[in-house]
Amino acid sequence: MENIYLKDMRKLLTLILIGFSFYSFSQESASDREKFRNIGNLIFSEDVDCNKAVKFAESDIKNGQPILLLAGGIAPVHILTDVDFEKKFNVSFYDYGCVQPSEICMEKYNWKIFDHLTEKYGRKWQKEIRDDVVGFKKWKQK
Repeated sequence: MENIYLKDMRKLLTLILIGFSFYSFSQESASDREKFRNIGNLIFSEDVDCNKAVKFAESDIKNGQPILLLAGGIAPVHILTDVDFEKKFNVSFYDYGCVQPSEICMEKYNWKIFDHLTEKYGRKWQKEIRDDVVGFKKWKQK
């Protein structure tokens, strides 16, 4: 016969683990969904000239939520310094993973954000940005 204390501990531990899993794997908040709404819509845009990408970037800047787009693979890559960069320059990274809009549209979106960062912070941010942000190398050369 099993000890009653062990049964109670198992139940308690199970409840804690279940409660923690609901907390840690919850859906994104409504504010996160709103923040990333424009770039989510960019995937489904049929705008060949990518005019919507520029409008989305302008809107995100105006709303104080600029985002830098990344073209990842199957799994998004997060670098430890991302959080520091995001806080320092008031911008977020978004990795599309393997389903993404055209690279040209992503570049046009990011170029608008790069212009904004330069206007607001000078060239300082360029030394700290990730090298894999879509269109950064081309933007620097123009």
